[in-house]
Amino acid sequence: MVTPQVHLHACLARHRAVNHILMHKMVNQYAMIIEARRCMLRTVCVAGCLMMLFAVACPAVARARDAAAAPAQFVEITPQSRRAVKRGLMKLATLQDTDGGFTTSRFGKHAGITALACLAFMADGHVPGRGTHGEAVRRGLEFTLRHCQETGLIAAGTSHGPMYGHGFATLFLGEVYGMTGNERVREPLVKATRMIVNTASTISGTPIQVCKTGQAPT
Repeated sequence: MVTPQVHLHACLARHRAVNHILMHKMVNQYAMIIEARRCMLRTVCVAGCLMMLFAVACPAVARARDAAAAPAQFVEITPQSRRAVKRGLMKLATLQDTDGGFTTSRFGKHAGITALACLAFMADGHVPGRGTHGEAVRRGLEFTLRHCQETGLIAAGTSHGPMYGHGFATLFLGEVYGMTGNERVREPLVKATRMIVNTASTISGTPIQVCKTGQAPT
């Protein structure tokens, strides 16, 4: 016959066993949850690192690909061209006459050729009184101003086709006035420009030829 004490002990033992089983299941479930969260955290960290690497690497790869595909960059002014320009201007300066003009064997004294030579100096940054060839430009300017006529025509010596040289000389005066503001240049420049406008052909717009006196031929 089972006594009440024995029955009580048996019930307590079963209760402890059930509690132990339930506790073991809860611990296992909690451990699984923690492990799952750890796996998720590792996955997120790895994904984040991959995204950062992708963000850094892709532009670099794209730039490298574009650089490889792009043609070589065009360089307009090279050291070789600079040396060539320097030598050319030095040679040009030796060809200037004592009166500031430039003479050719075919046309003699020519206002247009003088203007073109001085424009070459100015294109390299030399202006009257400034730069290595500034004195050459100043002398060329004085030569041009001495050959400005009252009619506005700029012609020197036995210039063939005076309006052709007149156009370059007018351009030279305009460059000088624009870069220096020399008031001595303003009036001859205005007259020279008016000469071009007044002699322009009504058919083509091209200035017709005038004689050395600044008059259009009849």
